[in-house]
This record gives sequence, C-alpha cells and structure tokens, in this order.
Amino acid sequence: VNPDAKAEFSASTTSACIPFELGSVIRVTPYADRNQSYEWFANGISIGTGADFPGYTLSNDGDLVTIKLVAVSKYGCEPDTKEMDFSTVKNVQALFSKDMAEGCGPLTVNLTNLSSPLSGGSYSWDFGNGQTSTSEQPAPVIFQPHPLNRDTTYIITLRANTACAATIYTDSVKVRPKPLAVFSPDKTIGCSPLEVNFSNQSLGMPNTYTFDFGNGDKVVKTDNSPFSYTFLTSKTDTFTVKLYAQNECGIDSSSYDIVVYPNTITPELVINGSSSYGCAPLTVKFDNNSTGANSFLWDFNDGSTATSSVSPGSMQHTFTQPGTYVVKLTATNGCSTASTTETVVVYPQPTANFTVNKSQY
Repeated sequence: VNPDAKAEFSASTTSACIPFELGSVIRVTPYADRNQSYEWFANGISIGTGADFPGYTLSNDGDLVTIKLVAVSKYGCEPDTKEMDFSTVKNVQALFSKDMAEGCGPLTVNLTNLSSPLSGGSYSWDFGNGQTSTSEQPAPVIFQPHPLNRDTTYIITLRANTACAATIYTDSVKVRPKPLAVFSPDKTIGCSPLEVNFSNQSLGMPNTYTFDFGNGDKVVKTDNSPFSYTFLTSKTDTFTVKLYAQNECGIDSSSYDIVVYPNTITPELVINGSSSYGCAPLTVKFDNNSTGANSFLWDFNDGSTATSSVSPGSMQHTFTQPGTYVVKLTATNGCSTASTTETVVVYPQPTANFTVNKSQY
C-alpha cells in the first residue's frame, strides 16, 4: 500500500513589515518518498512549481495573500494541499478632529481620534501646551491664554505608531486673551486749551477702544493708532480720561487724571465794609473768592506777605500801626496771573488830654 501525497510547509512568521518577502520565512518539507510534483498558488493563481517555494513579495501595507501548496502523488494516490495566510502590517494613518478652532482662554477643546485603522497602533499626543497623552481618545484639553495678553496658537500633534512605521498629523488651536487696557497721555497737566497726545499700547487685539474724556466727549476706535484731543476750560478742572478696551473675550479699563488750568483768572478780594477801617491794632478778615487760580500771594503793604492755595478761602491779618494800606492779592495758575486790591485805613488810638486855666479862679 502506497501513501498519499503530503503537502507540507511552515513559516517563521505570517505577518511583517513591507516589503514582506515570503521566501525568507517559508520552509518546505518535501516528502520526496511519496510526492511526484508540487505547484504553488497565491490567492488561487499559480506562481510556480517544484519542491522549493518560488518566492512571493507583499509590497503594500495591509496586503493579504493565501499561499497554497498542491502536492501530487508519485503513485497515483490522493493529492494533498496546504494553505497559509500571510499579511503585512497595516500602517495607521494619524488623523483627529477638534470641536473648537478658536476661542477665548481658558479654552476647553475636545479632540476625537479619527486615525485608521483606529485599533491598529499606539498613540502619542502633544497638545503644544506642555501636556501630553498616550490615550487613544484623550480627555478634554484646556488651553490657557497667554500671560502677556496676546493671541496664542497651540500646535497639536498626534503620532500613530505601529511596529513598522509612524504617521503624524498636526492641527492648531488659537486662544484669544482678554484685553488689557494700556494708554499714555504725553502730558497730564497744563493750560487751556490743552492739546494732549494719546498713544494706545493695549493688548489683546483686535479690540474696540472707547476713550471717555470725562467731559461728555467720547471717541471710539478700532485700531491703536495715536491721536490727540484738546481740553478747554474756564476754571481749574480735572478731567478723568478713561480707556475701555473690549474684545469678544471681555473688557478692561484704565484711566488718568488730566488737570487743566484756565488761561483767564478772575481775582476777587473781599472785606466787609465795617472792617475796612478802624483803630490800631486792627485785625481784618480777607475773603479770597478768585476763580481759575491755584496759587495766591498776599501783600499787606506793611512789610508782611503770605501765601495760600485755596479759593474760596480766607486770610486774617493784624495791622499794628496807623496808616492807609493798599492790600494786594496776586492770583496765578501757571498759565496766567492777575491781581486785585482792597484799601484798609487804620487810625491811631485817641489820647486823652486837657488843661486848666488857674487865672479864672
């Protein structure tokens, strides 16, 4: 009794990286005592004959082939076949989506891994903000605004790794900051009309800028170009200039006080009529009702002077010697000077005196 044919081969591995040369892993057991011929097939197509494997190469990742050996008996007995499947490692194409491309910080972004095939590899995430992950599907990522209030673009990188290759996919997220209002006037004190040049160094652009000049006037700008504004006043005044910087993420403000003095001063020196004369020593109260000034010099015309800085305000002075005194008040504000006078008459104290004529007695 003669044995049937026997088809027998083995492989050291059935899956590998491209190019996968099957001839390097297939080993044939020929069974020459019973086999007369051998024919090899790849996916049903003949690729050669003989006891030695003729060779076959898988050149594309994810390829699959079925290798079949048909052995024919030298005795006319039953033939035999054997099949084995071989494949190449499928490279994973890295890909992900994001639910937010731009927004105000802190910005929470959900990332979805769309790599294909998803289960075919391992993953390394770099979110560009110092955080990383090896999860297939990462947790929501929080992107902080820049500490210097400027736009920040975070580059997100996904690396998909297999035993044979790695692919990389990148995308980005833009994080907008809240604005920071910063502006500079070139002067904060002066005389009317006072022209002030403003420069705008605000951060967090693009912003809308509203300048409120503290007198009912406002200017709205959409860029940070410099500009000037002229303050007018007929009295000493303080204008609080405030800048509001606003974008889609919020609003911020800053302010400066601008002190403006008038170019016209009205000096007013007042004394009660009954106080404008009297006997020495005479103490007189002077009322300063001047407008537009912030510095005052008093000259009492008796060698004494005094200064003050408040109006309305009062000043007392005592005249110790009889005489006529023209008291002068000089008012100034750094822009202009004006003066006015009042006259005070001081009489000497009366002296009691009498005589007697003795001849009459």
